[in-house]
Amino acid sequence: LNWSLFISKDVDHGPLRYESSPHMIFRTASRPLLSSLAACGVTAWLDPPNRILTKEGKISGMAAYVSRRGFLCHGTLLVGADLERVKALTTPSPEALERRYTRSRDVKTANAELDVDSFIHTFISTLADESRLVMEKASPDEREHGLMRELLATRYQDEAWNLGDPFASSDRVSGATALIKEMR
Repeated sequence: LNWSLFISKDVDHGPLRYESSPHMIFRTASRPLLSSLAACGVTAWLDPPNRILTKEGKISGMAAYVSRRGFLCHGTLLVGADLERVKALTTPSPEALERRYTRSRDVKTANAELDVDSFIHTFISTLADESRLVMEKASPDEREHGLMRELLATRYQDEAWNLGDPFASSDRVSGATALIKEMR
């Protein structure tokens, strides 16, 4: 179950507010997630900087992006996942690769035992309560779909970009960067 939270820099009060420190972003974003898990009967806690654990193991990891306009924090909550496949996909290679960013550490993973629909409803209600905003169902618009297609074509299909190679550059990457800046 994937979730994302965007907080504008203009939000400077309340439990869900803009932060620029990665540790504070993960703390801020995990609070409604942990409250919602607890409401659904799952005892979990934040293992700084970005892991959500239960006594059975890691049930979620988070990543964040900070810009001048706000931050985006997203995570994956393991529910009904094939844990052997998760381990195969997230266990770091024994060979040392030069990477721009730290990648997964080998940790025991577990599934959160919960009803997905109930959790989603609880998570949305918790976010609405903490932000004092009305949550509305929506779908990506055509511009967002265009950005998604551009990112898929120019970034996510590029192994060097996925591995965080800071020296990987191409016209395709430049085009995606221009598109992202335009969206900002």
